[in-house]
Amino acid sequence: MSFHTELWILLEGGRAADVEGIRSHLTDYLDRNGLHHQVYDDLFTAFSSGNSILNLDGWSVRALLAEVSKQLPKLEFAARGVGEEIRDIWVREFAGGEQGFEAGPWSEG
Repeated sequence: MSFHTELWILLEGGRAADVEGIRSHLTDYLDRNGLHHQVYDDLFTAFSSGNSILNLDGWSVRALLAEVSKQLPKLEFAARGVGEEIRDIWVREFAGGEQGFEAGPWSEG
């Protein structure tokens, strides 16, 4: 399992994501899950510039993105993550506060 995920975010229709508006909620989420607040900064960078590196495993990144979607249900976005392992690649799409499409990660088994 990788603890380093490169994250790309594609916002539907080129819309802006008000991740700053839910900062307090997200930092509370990070606290509840024993995660450093630097994760918020890295996530903010991904949503504002299109990509960032998070020092988290892919499962934790996907759970965090689901939380963003719940808090910003009008925001439609797609995310692609690549971890350290060759098959640790995944894609998710979020709309209406829920995850829609999903693919990966793939395993050797």
